[in-house]
Amino acid sequence: MENRSCEDADLLNDPEASFQAADYAILGVMLALSGVIGIFFAWKDRKESSEVYMMGGGSVSPFPIAASLATTFSRP
Repeated sequence: MENRSCEDADLLNDPEASFQAADYAILGVMLALSGVIGIFFAWKDRKESSEVYMMGGGSVSPFPIAASLATTFSRP
């Protein structure tokens, strides 16, 4: 097996490097899968109120909520 680290480093620094067909196919599959998962859970939980959704059903501890708020308000 040959050492490809130099070739890989050249590819990373090449401004002409671009996505190939396989890269676009993988990106498309991942986006589609993400969309299907989102639509499934939106359909599954459609009977819950927005208050239950936003508060995590009351089962979320205060730390993730505080971390989310801190991150949201710390952005410029």
